[in-house]
Amino acid sequence: MSTVRYVWADDLERMRQIYEASVETLKEYPKGSLQIKKIDGREYHYLCWRDGDKVRSKYIGQDPEVLQDIKLKIGARKSWERSLRKLAGDIRLLEKAVKLKG
Repeated sequence: MSTVRYVWADDLERMRQIYEASVETLKEYPKGSLQIKKIDGREYHYLCWRDGDKVRSKYIGQDPEVLQDIKLKIGARKSWERSLRKLAGDIRLLEKAVKLKG
């Protein structure tokens, strides 16, 4: 194996470790999205997510600090998910490069 492939193999292992750690970090963030329902002119805030085939929801309450915290965490989760998709693509590309003959 050439020196470049050794470097690629090291990078591939490092990327896999980062991916695994990131997946674990994602478990700390809430799934789903924030939904607002108006009932009798009042707003009620729910965190909604999919659990298999079912859609689950949890009443959040009216506290603005809690709502802001959940919005930030959902935004952070979406950002992590975008980064993970890109990282997964990079991992697939490096796997192919390491397996090349020559």
